Formats: sequence, structure tokens, C-alpha cells
Amino acid sequence: MTDDAHGSLELAAGTCLVHIGPHKTGSTALQSAMHAARDDLAAQGVQLLGRTRHDAAGYRWVTDRLLRHQDPARGERLWNGIVRQARETGGRRSVTSSEFLSDARGEQVARIVDDLGGPRAHVVVTLRPLSRILPSQWQQYVQRGLTIPYERWLKNTLDGGRTNPSFWVRHRSDELVARWADVVGSDRMTIVVVDPSDHGALPRSFEALLGLRTGTLELRSDRANRSLTAAEAAMLQAFSRRFRKHGPGRTGWSAIVTPGALAEVKKRRPGPDEAAIVTPQWALDRSAEIGAEMVAGLRASGARVVGDLSVLSTPEVERPSASVTALPVEAAARLALAMAESGRRVERRESRGTTAVGRGSGLRRRVPQRLRRAVRRVRG
Repeated sequence: MTDDAHGSLELAAGTCLVHIGPHKTGSTALQSAMHAARDDLAAQGVQLLGRTRHDAAGYRWVTDRLLRHQDPARGERLWNGIVRQARETGGRRSVTSSEFLSDARGEQVARIVDDLGGPRAHVVVTLRPLSRILPSQWQQYVQRGLTIPYERWLKNTLDGGRTNPSFWVRHRSDELVARWADVVGSDRMTIVVVDPSDHGALPRSFEALLGLRTGTLELRSDRANRSLTAAEAAMLQAFSRRFRKHGPGRTGWSAIVTPGALAEVKKRRPGPDEAAIVTPQWALDRSAEIGAEMVAGLRASGARVVGDLSVLSTPEVERPSASVTALPVEAAARLALAMAESGRRVERRESRGTTAVGRGSGLRRRVPQRLRRAVRRVRG
């Protein structure tokens, strides 16, 4: 079913709208828009659950996806706070959004739904064409340490490989919808198709679902959430390969290539002639084929659809690459300075004997001396 009459989308009073992403479908922009309008939402009878834009550690905790440096006790506290808020909303609508919820499986899905209101929960999935997700998700994996070149990663991923098992858990959209529909029922699921040609459709859809005034949610460009350029991704992969050759492994890498260091790189505004990550035509064609398979499953799911599902299977033509593929000096300098600062923080904490860089068998683990030696080797 396709429903463009947004007035009919409004959820019943007391409903908890649970937006599960997945990743790279506008979740961050939507979370920012709702957080910026938090007081306005409350004035219109809608409670935004959580205390910040995105209490990520809480959602990661409930899906067992905490990062090495994240404290499980804090994650549990954050999730319990979200649950407590959901149970105190009474007859008001509420909303929570996290792309990490798309990682949930089996009993995790059932637990999340039960925690967020059981029969009052209504699950919303936002979907983009697979061809748009592939480059964005790959560069995100690069930011987590992936060193496989883009085209080789594409071949592995589109052939069903296991280089990044989380990819299809998140982005095999027919199976994602089925996992959640098995728990809540298809009558309590809405699919919102994110049309690349209509950037206003996403906020309008959520305004309609929550009964908000048009214009309440305003999507803004967030430079810190932009994708890496082709040259930036190549730079980060080269660093990761060199660091791991000399360094103490994944734990040490995570202590240096921190989210803060990456955010510093992304503060730079790339020039119009800098090359983006380009998906080759064979991968675009394969994406359309997989998209058609997923659309068939989505149509058969019985979930309500907002937008045009055919967008998800429309073939695309390879875009020409920009002329500049070399890395601007400013970008290299930003990353070098940010990681140098990360290294200094590690050394300061190590000197105090309280460095915490991973979970493993305990929450705190002393960084070995070879991490500092690795940093010196990578610096040349």
C-alpha cells in the first residue's frame, strides 16, 4: 500500500513510535531535527525519549553492539532511562530513533518492543536505494578500521560474503521488516521510502505520523556527519594498514583513531572538484536486482508504505568521478594533528596507570608500551 495522504498517517494517542533506521537512511538528520524541536514536540503532545540527540550507548547496549571503549553499565543506565520515560508518557505520543535498533534480532527485538510499550509500540523503517547506501556504509566501515578497497568490498558484499556481516542484517530490508513484523505484526509497521529527489519527504512523513504541525521538523546539513571523500578514505586506510603493521592491534588503533579525530577531519568542507566514492556500473546493476527482490518482499509484508517502493529498485547510471583525486594538504594535517592529540591523551592516561581502551574481560586495560612505539613508527 502506498499512502501519500499524510493526514491519514497519524498514529493513535499513546503510541510509541520506534524508528529503527537502518543506518544511512537519514537517521542522524532526523534525530537532530527532533532534538532541536524537543520543546516544540512536547508542546504538541509528543515526548522525545532520551536526554540527548542520540543516546547511542543505550541502544548499542540493548542490541549487544557496544564499542570496545563503551562502558556496559552506562549503556544499561541509558537504556533503562529511555524505558522509564516511555512508560511515563501516559496518553501522549512518544518517539525514539536509533539506527542501532536495526541490528536487533530474535529475543532482542521482542525485549525492545516490550520495553517500549508492547502493544503501544509502532515500528517505522526508513529505506533508501541500496546503490546510495553502499558507498556511504563502506566509508563508515573504513572509519572503523576496514582496509579492503571499495570495489573488492563490493564484490564480496554483493556476492553474499561475510566481510561485514552487519551489512545485510541492516540493509536486507525485506528481512529487517519481517524480523520486526514477527513481533509487532505488520499492522504496526510503517515503511518510509526516502526518495533522493525529495529531501522534504522524510520530515513531513514523521510530522504526519506524530500529528505535528508541518514545518516542526527541519533537516539541517551536518558537516560532522558527512561521508569521506575518496582521497580521505584512501588516506585513512593507508594509515590503518601502516599502524596495524607496527602497532598493538585493534585496541591500540581504536585509541588513536577516535570519533573525535574523525570528526576533526570532517569539519573540512571538500571542494567541488574533489572525487567522491564512485560505485561501478556492475555494482549499480546488481544493487537494482537485489532491490527488486527486496521490494517484492516488502510488498508482500503487509506493512504500510509511505512513498514509492519502486525507487528502491530503479537502475542507476555510474556517475563520472571528479577531477581531483589527490588528498588536500589541509585534510592530511587535520587527521595528523587529531591523532597526535589522541596519542598524547593515551600517554597522559597511561602515565596515570588508568587507561581504559576496551571491554574484553574487564572494563579497564592498561595500554602497552608498544602503542607509543607504534605511534612513533607511523609518524615516520
